[in-house]
Amino acid sequence: MRPSLVMATIACIALTAGCASNIHTRVDNTLSGQPAGTVVLMFSQPARGVTVTVNDRAVTESKFTGRVEISDVPAGKASIRVIADSTEYESPLDQKIEVDVTADQVVTVPIVVPPKSTSAWIWGGVGTLAVVLVVLLL
Repeated sequence: MRPSLVMATIACIALTAGCASNIHTRVDNTLSGQPAGTVVLMFSQPARGVTVTVNDRAVTESKFTGRVEISDVPAGKASIRVIADSTEYESPLDQKIEVDVTADQVVTVPIVVPPKSTSAWIWGGVGTLAVVLVVLLL
């Protein structure tokens, strides 16, 4: 395999491996015919290890995302909890939110993600430096 093809393959993998994805999920509503709406959680920046519960029922677990759309949320007051992996942030992301859900409506809730810690920036720089050195040596 030619070195330029190897470098192009490594670059493509590196660019797509760290991409956050949008999550579309639904609340398992056992009561059919009950009015329901949609809640969209918009993160200020993508977060790793995101777990979301609606009325104490897990709807996502340990995802890397910047947006979570939850459909079939029962109309009325909904208790939503958002937790993320806090190892790279200055403070933990653990938010409890009460949301008024209206039938057949979309409610958007902003989620503020804490800034990254100093150690996260250092390890990110070390990782980037290692990738650059590997590509230069090939």
